[in-house]
Amino acid sequence: MLKSLFRKKAISQALRNSSTGLVSLSNLKSAAVYLIEGTEDLLQCIAAVRSFFREQGMPVNVYVLSLDSSVISQGSQDAVFLNKTDLNWYGKIKNRALAAKIAGDEELVVSLAQDCFPVDFCAAATKARFRIGWRQMSGGLYDVVLSNAMGVP
Repeated sequence: MLKSLFRKKAISQALRNSSTGLVSLSNLKSAAVYLIEGTEDLLQCIAAVRSFFREQGMPVNVYVLSLDSSVISQGSQDAVFLNKTDLNWYGKIKNRALAAKIAGDEELVVSLAQDCFPVDFCAAATKARFRIGWRQMSGGLYDVVLSNAMGVP
């Protein structure tokens, strides 16, 4: 209960100075994509994300969150890996320098992580003009919400 109150407040504060809306992909200059470690074929997913945005002529930063602190992320220098130890007790990034880096100047944010507060917070904290995610949150965090045809996560 207390954790969810802190999370709602953190998201609403991060969104306070945010203005988003539907924007053509051709009008966006940079992107950030958030993944969760444990995604099948994570390295292939990272490579596919980079390839897609390279074809669009858009630089992309890929962030991967590992919620299992015993997992040591290896094998890719194409992504920034965040560990559970980088988060405080309710899921917000502890280190201000790391938080500032992740809340960068990307204009497009794509969250491919379902139901994950640390990723939702990072998406809210960016200066993005357009955000895509798996579920809508109070305050209208995402401009477009994805779902699969079967409605199964």
